[in-house]
Amino acid sequence: MTSTLDLLGLRRRAAMSLFGADGTLRRRLQMGFLWNIVAAVFNQGSTFLLGLVVANIVGREQFGVYALLQSTIMLFANVAQFAMGLTTTKYVAEFRSSDKARAARVLAASLSVATVAGVAAAAIVWLAAPAIAGRILGHAEIASLIRIGAPAIAFIVVAGVCTGGLAGFENFRYIAICGVISGIVYIGAGAFAAVQWGLPGVVASVAVSAAIQAAILLVLVLREARRQGVTPGIEAFRRIPLEMPLLTGFAFPAALAGFSTLPTLWIVNAVVARQAAGLTEVALFTAANSIRLIVTFVPYLICGVGASVLNNYRGANDGDGYRRAFWANLVVVASTTVLAILVVMTGSSLILRAFGRGFAEGRGALLIIIAATLPEALSVAFYQIVQARERMWSSLFRIVLPRDSSVIVSALLLVPRYGASGACMAYLIGSTVSLLTILLLVRELGISPR
Repeated sequence: MTSTLDLLGLRRRAAMSLFGADGTLRRRLQMGFLWNIVAAVFNQGSTFLLGLVVANIVGREQFGVYALLQSTIMLFANVAQFAMGLTTTKYVAEFRSSDKARAARVLAASLSVATVAGVAAAAIVWLAAPAIAGRILGHAEIASLIRIGAPAIAFIVVAGVCTGGLAGFENFRYIAICGVISGIVYIGAGAFAAVQWGLPGVVASVAVSAAIQAAILLVLVLREARRQGVTPGIEAFRRIPLEMPLLTGFAFPAALAGFSTLPTLWIVNAVVARQAAGLTEVALFTAANSIRLIVTFVPYLICGVGASVLNNYRGANDGDGYRRAFWANLVVVASTTVLAILVVMTGSSLILRAFGRGFAEGRGALLIIIAATLPEALSVAFYQIVQARERMWSSLFRIVLPRDSSVIVSALLLVPRYGASGACMAYLIGSTVSLLTILLLVRELGISPR
């Protein structure tokens, strides 16, 4: 009995040293994480389930086409966002308590940039669809499908900034509410369209679902901004130029990093697509990569909450709270990722069969890319220090470019010989390079808010 009480006492003291005696940090992380879980189950879950539906209805080769379309839309959407989602989260979290007028200007600037850039990117993709399909992807026949999906780009960009704003306000409940609604619409409309109209119907349903999600998020972020006294009114929009130096100093290098990172997966897909039986190999790689996204979605959710909390502590110059938040976040990220890896490796064959009979041969690729999730998750956790300290130029040159170049070079060397497995090997190499470079930079910066 005594030893049991001693152990319980040790656990209690360890928890208090990690989270703080008042439990405020614990509650903030737990509630944010739980709401983010709900949002992700419906958002990422619906994406994964729709992929399964499409794979089983249209077959492996057409699923490869769907994967190319999806990666193309997401590439241009994320580039057009110009890192405004991340920027909004950081500065809304940092200023919402200490400088409400500045937080309102940041939100106004982010929404303005997102709207203009999203519409421009959608128009560019619609016009350039024949060149993208034929000259880059090597499949000219999918140009019409790219045009059907192009409007989704504008809505995804706006939704990303709105989600970033809600995260900055630490209102993850609103993110969850939108995730539930949009996730149900996404899988319901997509599955119905797949049965009725095949792949063109699925792509159109993605655009409609994106529009609904963006509208809901915009209403919710403006409502939360008003509740916290940082409504982006006319004055905030008029004074946007005051925040441009701050935004460009963070957003510009972060966006350049996105211009490197986001095309990387697309380039890898294009390399795979150009091989013999390329669409089949794209399908196998996409199936494995979609399972990787399921494994990493919990670490990304945890770090999404952690980033908001860290920046809020930074705004208050609370070093102790900052360090407790970082270590608590890291411990949870590492433990949940290891558990998820073990589950997937144990049931890999069964999981792949859910995509259809022809996907079982992708087990080797799946095991390789799942091994990459641990260094990826740890990288995300440590990278929060880099973001909070605003070292985005260092991040671009010392982390992002080495990582992405290693992925592309590895893919060019390995894909012709190993197909989808070669693409997964390239991703494992890139994740390892990322973790090593981030650790070196964090060692220099130290775990402190200033």
